[in-house]
Amino acid sequence: MDSPTSSSDEYKECVCCSCEIYGGEKQILCPTGHSFCYDCSEGLIQSGLSDPIKCLPYACFKCSKKMDVSQITKLMNKSQAEIFKKYQALETLDKKKSKLMECPFCNYFEICELSKVSNIFQCKQSGCK
Repeated sequence: MDSPTSSSDEYKECVCCSCEIYGGEKQILCPTGHSFCYDCSEGLIQSGLSDPIKCLPYACFKCSKKMDVSQITKLMNKSQAEIFKKYQALETLDKKKSKLMECPFCNYFEICELSKVSNIFQCKQSGCK
């Protein structure tokens, strides 16, 4: 019996490492159809999470088209997805001229307008420092 990856002769080539990617394999596709194999997809995800200012939003290496977020998040583990959601929220706040103020001692946070942000943050959660 053939393995799932050899049952079809159709494959795409990874734009990063040029390996063959078969239909049933995990991959990321850019809007123009360029494919990233699983290993290169993991590298793409990790680079965005470790250097979001430089690497986000995710874009195809070959054509520079912005990647569909659903293509990226389907391969993220839970920890990566949490970090990515936070980056997305911060980007939204930045566009709305707001800032996320977080307590360093607990999970309390506030969303404040940039014009009303003070240098001193006071946690309002009972029992916190």
